[in-house]
Amino acid sequence: MKLRSVVSALVVCLGAAACEAPLELGAVEAERAKTVHRFDELQAAAANHDILTIVGMRGVVLTSADDGISFTRAKLAAPKGELPPSLIDVAACPDGALVALDVARRIWRREAGEANSWAARPLPTEEDVLALACDPAGRLWVVGSFALILTSDDGGATWNDLSLGEDVMLSTVLFVDGANGFITGEFGTVLRTGDGGATWEMAPVLPNEFFPQTAVFETVRDGWVAGLNGIILRTSDGGESWVREPTPTRSPIYSLVSHGDTVFAAGNYGTLLRRRPEGWEPVSATPVTFGFLRALLPLSDDRLLVGGSGLLKVVSMPDDSDQTTSVALVRGEKS
Repeated sequence: MKLRSVVSALVVCLGAAACEAPLELGAVEAERAKTVHRFDELQAAAANHDILTIVGMRGVVLTSADDGISFTRAKLAAPKGELPPSLIDVAACPDGALVALDVARRIWRREAGEANSWAARPLPTEEDVLALACDPAGRLWVVGSFALILTSDDGGATWNDLSLGEDVMLSTVLFVDGANGFITGEFGTVLRTGDGGATWEMAPVLPNEFFPQTAVFETVRDGWVAGLNGIILRTSDGGESWVREPTPTRSPIYSLVSHGDTVFAAGNYGTLLRRRPEGWEPVSATPVTFGFLRALLPLSDDRLLVGGSGLLKVVSMPDDSDQTTSVALVRGEKS
């Protein structure tokens, strides 16, 4: 009887509010009030007309009007009945507009002068979309699976399909100037244009059919691609040939960005590198984070905005005579 009484009392206790531990809602509210949340996955960054914008999964959009000192947070809501936005890329256009790429085969466009008023427009494809660019003429470019190449010269209202129809993932698209651009992808694919994207030619395949996750070109001749195992390849002849540059990591590299005469790389496990005359080196002796880094954006005064998994930081770059590097949390965060 005693055992039955104890069990009965336990059941009553488990079902009664009086036996429950009080909910700690303060911590939940504190997390919501932060600029960057613990489970954010920031993917890409762009700047236009003195407005910095970082986008991420679950529709997260962070903007700064003071050169990265502080940010405001917003979340985009999907059209009724559609999947929530997962923003994986963002590009700035010459007219001041910003355009973000959504894995749900949409673009989101914010016109110049509008704060967080984003309009969604569908993409005419069933393929996976992977990267976005806005060229110097204001044309939009989207690439993805099955050699998808879409372009729009009216802000995304209508699209032209230049896809190659081959079973290859195209992962990057960029323009060096109004005429010259590059697309890279699976199986070492490199495409080049010299006429503003009207036609694309196949360049020599990357060594070992390397699959780039990111690419950057400083000039029509000088560029880099990077990806798994910390591999970075460089071309100095416009993609005719490539050489591997040693790096101090085997972590995947997801982003490359050029700033002045320096190229930066970011990737998994807090990897943040910069290219020096003597080779690639870590920006900081300790990882900025133990998660991934993807969003890179050069700021004024030799600073670099870095975003990734639950993190947004500004890294102050040292000059050649000072090898110390300071890392500052963006206002509104805490470590």
